[in-house]
Amino acid sequence: MKKYFLSLFIFGICYLTFANPVSAAIGPKFGYKMTWNIENVYYYIDQSAPGYSGTIAAAAKNWVYTGCGYNKLYPNTSTTNKTNSAIDIFAASEGRNGMLAGTLMFKRVNGNATLLNPNYSAPTDNWLFAEIHINNDVFQNYSFEVRQGTMAHEFGHAFGLAHNQIANSIMGQVDVRKVQTVQQIDNDTFNSIY
Repeated sequence: MKKYFLSLFIFGICYLTFANPVSAAIGPKFGYKMTWNIENVYYYIDQSAPGYSGTIAAAAKNWVYTGCGYNKLYPNTSTTNKTNSAIDIFAASEGRNGMLAGTLMFKRVNGNATLLNPNYSAPTDNWLFAEIHINNDVFQNYSFEVRQGTMAHEFGHAFGLAHNQIANSIMGQVDVRKVQTVQQIDNDTFNSIY
């Protein structure tokens, strides 16, 4: 009788482990993605935003070294040559209703950059490169941690991740988000895109 229950117990564990694997949580995505080689992503910091280079570097590094497992994103570091960058970062006083930053996506059509998401809306096609626009009026008033979280959030948009309402996700809006670094759901969503 003991052997029967032991066999049944082992069968149950195997069934739960292999027949019903737990799937990773995936957050919302745009349905489109960056076509730049994700394994060769560099960002460019415009002369308007050098005061934020430490914040930007910390956010970019967090996407490479998430602590949540492997992703293809490497190196995601700064370049001084704008033509080599997949993400260009600018800062200006824009007064956009308290918005800390926003991401615009572009593709090339006949050699010209074509904007795919006017007013920071969802993109309408795959994009080659992105621009992150920091709103100085608001951004500078926050702590380093919140600024880093905002930059990591905007990098997420550049990679194709959309907003969610999850407090423990970098893709949660700043009023919902309780974390300032890339979380498992963000890394898993990234991996589902690339």
